[in-house]
Formats: sequence, structure tokens, C-alpha cells
Amino acid sequence: MAKAAEDSVWLNRIQIAIGVLTLLGLGFTVYYTRKTATASGQAADASLTSAKAAQKSADIAEVSFRRLERPYLFIDLTDTSGLGSPTQPFLIYTFVNHGKTPAVLREVFVRLCYGTDVPLRVYTPPIKCYELVSPGQASSQRHKADVGNAFMRKHFVSKGEAPVILHGLIMYEDPTGATHEDRFCIRSDDGGKTFHIIGGEEYNRRNTQYPAAETESG
Repeated sequence: MAKAAEDSVWLNRIQIAIGVLTLLGLGFTVYYTRKTATASGQAADASLTSAKAAQKSADIAEVSFRRLERPYLFIDLTDTSGLGSPTQPFLIYTFVNHGKTPAVLREVFVRLCYGTDVPLRVYTPPIKCYELVSPGQASSQRHKADVGNAFMRKHFVSKGEAPVILHGLIMYEDPTGATHEDRFCIRSDDGGKTFHIIGGEEYNRRNTQYPAAETESG
């Protein structure tokens, strides 16, 4: 009888030991699983951060490429001798691409007027056009701008080398699909021999609209 009781106690001890070992194993499994999950989460966060950094770098590189490789059209005065005309003062101009990629000329507005300062008013809409202008080249078309207003024309002619203002905008596209609108305003005080920029940023600025609705101004 005593032997049976002793065996029973021994068996209970073995069962308790097995239970303790089972609990320890379960606790280790839970700890290891949690640690693995935490490490996986940290790795995922690190991967996400790296992906965001890579995307930001790619975006910066794309914007830099667009700015460096884009076309830049500006007006080029090819003949200003007509400003001395006693009846209809005029000048001849074209556009030169100072950028690194071709430009597709879409709209042009240029106005020549007698005067010394801004503000200026635009009275006519831009002219629709289509012409490809290669880098470092001028547009093939030559345009004429004259002092169209009779009152201003009379004052311009009567003063000889009177101050004259040439202002306008150029709208064109580049190979990436971006649309550029460049405005300019220049003045001559010596009958067209020399011109200088006036009007500040209001009349001399560039706006760019990218296909993905990303806008750049400057």
C-alpha cells in the first residue's frame, strides 16, 4: 500500500515537471514569435522608408532633369531699322531656343508700343501657331510688330528716338509634354539700338505646367 502511494506521488511529480516544461516551451514560443513579428515589422518600416527615400530622390532627379534639359525660348530682334519709319514704326523678330531640347511653338503674343513704363495692357489675343524650334536654332518664321495705335504712333514718330516698349508672351511645349509660358518686357530708349528688361517679375516670368499637374514658376 505504501509502495502504491509512493509511486503515485512520483508520477504526480513527473506530470508536474512535464507541465512546467510545456509551459516554458509555450512561453518561449510566444516570445520568439513576438520577437520575430517585431523584427519583421521593423524591417517592413525600414523598407517603406527606403522606398519613400528612393521615390523622393527619383522625383528630385526628374525635376532637375526637366529644368536642365528643357527648352528655353526667347525673343530675338532681327531688324529694328523699321523703328525709324515716319509712317508705321515696326521691328522684325523671331524666337531662339536657348535650351537643350526641341520646343513646339504654340501661341505668340507680342506688342510694340510707345511709352516709358508699365503697367501695360494687352488688347489682342495670342496668335495660334505651330513650329518646331530645335536647340540652339531660331524659328524659321519672321514676325513683324508695329505701333498699331494711331495716337501712339503719332507721338512715337514725332519724338524721333522715342522710348519704345516691346512686351508679350510665348507659349510652347517640350518632348515630355510640359507646357511653358514665358513672358517678357523690354524697353529701348535709343530708337531700338539697345533694349533692357523692365517691369520686374510681373512682366518677366516663366510658368511650366507638367502632365502630372506639377507646376513650376520662376
